[in-house]
Amino acid sequence: MADDGQTGNMGRAERVGHGAEMHAKSIVADVHVDTLDVLLRTGKTMSEGAPAGHVCKAFLKEGGVDLLVTAMWTDQRFRPEGTMHRVMQMADLFWQTCDGSDFFAVLSRSDLDRLGGGGPIGLMLAIEGGEALCGDLAMLRLYHRLGVRLLTLTWSNRNELADGIWEKSAQGGLTDFGHKVVDFMNQLGMVIDLSHISERGFWDVLECSKVPPICSHSNAKRLCPNPRNLSDEQAVALAEKGGVIGLTLCPPFLAQEGPATLEVFLNHIDHFAGLLGAHHLCIGSDFDGITATPEGLPNIGYLPLVTEGLLRRGYSDETVAGIIGGNFVRLLRQQLPA
Repeated sequence: MADDGQTGNMGRAERVGHGAEMHAKSIVADVHVDTLDVLLRTGKTMSEGAPAGHVCKAFLKEGGVDLLVTAMWTDQRFRPEGTMHRVMQMADLFWQTCDGSDFFAVLSRSDLDRLGGGGPIGLMLAIEGGEALCGDLAMLRLYHRLGVRLLTLTWSNRNELADGIWEKSAQGGLTDFGHKVVDFMNQLGMVIDLSHISERGFWDVLECSKVPPICSHSNAKRLCPNPRNLSDEQAVALAEKGGVIGLTLCPPFLAQEGPATLEVFLNHIDHFAGLLGAHHLCIGSDFDGITATPEGLPNIGYLPLVTEGLLRRGYSDETVAGIIGGNFVRLLRQQLPA
């Protein structure tokens, strides 16, 4: 899918070699990983030589990653009473990780200027599931002061904000409290994430939010009819609002039949790029939140293969740089506190 011919005259070997060079020079971001949960369960750290899962310092360096959104997801066995305690444990782990020289916390627009150049890796703290607010706006304010800059409003179940995508019989939208949360997030400069939310909740947020939401880890329902994926109508509406979609490597969201591969992942990018423009796309792998990975992409260290694959399909350097990180950073520059 050549979009402007800038790489169209290169041979395949040249494009692959150029891809490694271009990847190293670009800002690379992964918009959704569940690494904090894995580290908390295993007692390991991000900088240890032996990785606990799909993400560690060595893999991040191999993958050329400059910015990582680390989600705090709470397993259902901790809900509801233990949710906040579990989130606080992960937040403490986040700040322990950022206390060293390998990682730093991304809290404001000025922090984005530190990304790249082979320096420390930026980590952004996120909450996956608004049940962590316990129905209290004061908790949102406190989480923001703690460094949380992104909130996935629901996981797949119902909470005080809205229904999740698994609530098939109800499929309710935003509650009154959910509306208040969206409004307060707009004021605080927090990114609203609509992955996992019910379809009615999706449309409610697009109508009431004053800033563009994102879907941090969702694919194209046209190519894989999983309920967690986005319809073409949803994707177009999100793009018209100015939001971005993080394409995920979760195999059940890539292919309903046949193996999940890099080429299948690139097919989802092709579909959305042709539908709404590649400048609305980014990568939200869901590494450490998935039990299996696509063939040939066992961990975050293999992200350069995505860059090479996009160049091989004819995307320009500028377009690829946007997909692998630039588009998400552009949105953060619009929304994060100064």
